[in-house]
Amino acid sequence: HDRLNAVISLLQARGLRVQEGSLLRRQCRGASGSAAERAKELMDALLDNEVAAVLPPWGGDLAIETLRLMDFEKLEMASPKWLSGFS
Repeated sequence: HDRLNAVISLLQARGLRVQEGSLLRRQCRGASGSAAERAKELMDALLDNEVAAVLPPWGGDLAIETLRLMDFEKLEMASPKWLSGFS
């Protein structure tokens, strides 16, 4: 978590408010949580008007697992924001 802490400190030093999700520092079979847990946390962040960008600690195959669980009708109505995964 040293690299994660360094990145968070850098973002905060640049004046950004960082809000960690409850899954960020967890490990569950090579991911931060189950597909359902990750999809819920991602949906919550994407629907939160106070959140301007989402940087999940996963991408690629792990992101694909969440697609079937996303509510795209709700997302269509949400304010746009940056989303950048890691792969």
